[in-house]
Amino acid sequence: MAMLATGLVAVLCLAIRILFAPSAISLLYWSLSHFALAIGGAILTLHIYWHPLPIILLGVAALMQQIFAWFLLYGVRSQLGLSADWRQAVLFSLLCTVVSFGFYANLPSMRAAPAFGMQAALLAFAGLLMIRLQRSRLYGFIGILLLLRAANSLVFLVFAVMQGESATPVWPVLASMVVNLLSGIGLALLHLDEMQRANLAAEREKLDALALLRTVIDTIPAIVHFKDTELRHVMMNNYARTMFAEYTSDPIGKRFSDIADTPAVAMVETSDRRVLRSGMPEDFAESPWTYPSGRQVIWWVTKVPLRSDEGMVRGVVTVALDITRLKEAEARLIDGMQVAERANRAKSSFLANMSHELRTPLNAIIGFAEMLSAGYGGAVNEKQQAYVQNIHTSGQHLLALVNDILDLSRIDAGRQKLEPETLSLDEIFTEAVSMTRPAADAEHVQLIYSPTNLQCHADRRALMQILLNLLSNAVKFNRPGGSITLEARSDGDSVMIAVSDTGIGMSESEQARAFQPFERGEAFMVRTKAGAGLGLAIVKSLVELHNGKLRLQSRPGHGTRIEIHLPGKA
Repeated sequence: MAMLATGLVAVLCLAIRILFAPSAISLLYWSLSHFALAIGGAILTLHIYWHPLPIILLGVAALMQQIFAWFLLYGVRSQLGLSADWRQAVLFSLLCTVVSFGFYANLPSMRAAPAFGMQAALLAFAGLLMIRLQRSRLYGFIGILLLLRAANSLVFLVFAVMQGESATPVWPVLASMVVNLLSGIGLALLHLDEMQRANLAAEREKLDALALLRTVIDTIPAIVHFKDTELRHVMMNNYARTMFAEYTSDPIGKRFSDIADTPAVAMVETSDRRVLRSGMPEDFAESPWTYPSGRQVIWWVTKVPLRSDEGMVRGVVTVALDITRLKEAEARLIDGMQVAERANRAKSSFLANMSHELRTPLNAIIGFAEMLSAGYGGAVNEKQQAYVQNIHTSGQHLLALVNDILDLSRIDAGRQKLEPETLSLDEIFTEAVSMTRPAADAEHVQLIYSPTNLQCHADRRALMQILLNLLSNAVKFNRPGGSITLEARSDGDSVMIAVSDTGIGMSESEQARAFQPFERGEAFMVRTKAGAGLGLAIVKSLVELHNGKLRLQSRPGHGTRIEIHLPGKA
């Protein structure tokens, strides 16, 4: 009967695992342990019909009891989340089997001989469960039952050894049946209790997550609401409730068309139905809305379908962000940019149109200064000659400045017209070098140039202006005894022209500003250098008009290299 109760426990644990917890390894261990115990008990019961039992059956019975202890160990430790070493368990089981086998061979009652290893295991497992009493009273109850199982086995042993099997009373057998059955059921209930606790913990985590999500959604300054497939409002955040307050105090459970009747509401529900049918999200970048109070708002609206675990569309989630202020700021910015662009075009147009009026007086001043210096107005003394020379030099400088400003303004105004043609670079280079050499000689800077035999497709005047500005800057910011190299090479369908110098160079911050108008670099480096800082700005604009590219390389104290890429042919 006791073995029948043990077998029922094994079947019960296995059935619970199959039906309710397929992944519960502890239930599998407990089922296997009780099956092993039932088999061992059934073998020992055979002595009634087959006495004495063969030695091999005694060994199998002893092994079954150790297997019971082994699997019970793993079931309890798995349930408690503890680790178990299989090698130690196998060694422990084999040792207990050998010891128990010796007792089986020498005790007068084969049926009464228990596995002492099993009793030790029961005591140890009972202790493991008892220390978890604070977690659940069920742990303590099952621990007590395991202690009773061990004590019942000891009592059975005492009666069998001291008084013989024939004098053994019936009550230890009945007690073993009851205790085995109760402890086995308790182990199964223990797992069910853990499942319930895990479900409760998961439910608490779910509620906590929902509370957190609700808090986050309620703090978002945007409309967030969910409608079911009938377009009834199921959930909305506090911001949405505030926006809906002009229509109703409680929109939950109602359609938008139930609380408002405007063409805009019909459009909203039409888009909702479209999302429900297609299962695809929709965006409305700028959706104007007028409330009953007359307040106008521009929304950025996104609608997405909400799907169940099976993939079925359960409703529509709408998120609407108020972009009214953003659109107002954008409109002000656009107006300001348009005003600035009109002012810039007016300035450029004015300067381009004033070219004649600005240059004519300067040319007259320079011309009269040259006449006075040549003595056409009569003899001038040495002091007067110095004054006339200053007038001439200042006029030339001012004319160059005006020319640069007018050139840049003409480019900005879109009035710079190019007339590209096939040009010989050697011819252009020779002319540019000859025009720059006097200034280079005055600064004791060497100009290096070698013939290239290359051609490019560009505007002659513009290309000359590019080269003169680059060479002039290279002379201006070089050092006495330095050098300037002018070179060119073919680069596929384009021609690369480079001007390199050994001058003062530029820092990274200066390079970032180098092509901005009126940028003159660090003041302590250029305070004695003439110019308004327009040369590189004009170069960049003219290169871009040719659909070319420009590259600047420089290091402080190591000079500067500027490369331009222009079309090699039409």
